[in-house]
Amino acid sequence: MSLGVRSLYLRAYRMSFRRLALAILLLTGARGAEILRVDLTRERTAIEQASRYPGGHGGSYLSEGRYRLPLSVLGVASRNDRRYPGYVVLELIIENTGTSRFELPVSLDTRGVEAEGNRARRVLQFGLQMAQGGVAGQSVRVIQTADGSESVPSSLLTLEPGRQVQVALKLSKESLGLRSGTEVTLLLSLMEMALDDASFTIRSSSQPVISSALQCRTAADWPAGSIACHS
Repeated sequence: MSLGVRSLYLRAYRMSFRRLALAILLLTGARGAEILRVDLTRERTAIEQASRYPGGHGGSYLSEGRYRLPLSVLGVASRNDRRYPGYVVLELIIENTGTSRFELPVSLDTRGVEAEGNRARRVLQFGLQMAQGGVAGQSVRVIQTADGSESVPSSLLTLEPGRQVQVALKLSKESLGLRSGTEVTLLLSLMEMALDDASFTIRSSSQPVISSALQCRTAADWPAGSIACHS
């Protein structure tokens, strides 16, 4: 093989290798930058709403002690949404801080997921607590729930260790009871309830996972305006 032909082969090989390396870099970069998102802002349809709830009408408690969720919660932002006048949308990030995968309940079809006969039914509660002037409110308000069951694979989102998901929640502005230009601290929380497979009894519940403080201030034209938040 002549020197000129060998040089052409070598140049082609180098170009192919560079293209392959660039493709791998773009692929892994895109995967690494991928963000999982779950939107829990919509209202449940009539068929999705449960006629009873665990521990209440048609259910009871059978506590086996509180377990710890391998999750962390971080409040990140708030915004207005044209789809929901009179509401503010809160965004938070949930991260799997454990060493094994976690199946996160993400379904709004409460009736379908919690139906009798479904296995490993769990209810995830999203809570909110407000603090003004350094004084925290006495109670945590449940602002949304999501359901999950092994029998309904689409009701669960798999979070590998270290993986994060961004969750959007809707909150009524009127329910906050704030005035314009008011500074307030918001704390978001997660708590899970596990149902017994053979009944509508709450078998056990988790310890709450509390987010870092989210510092917020209502706009001058509140409640028509927004509420600006930062962690």
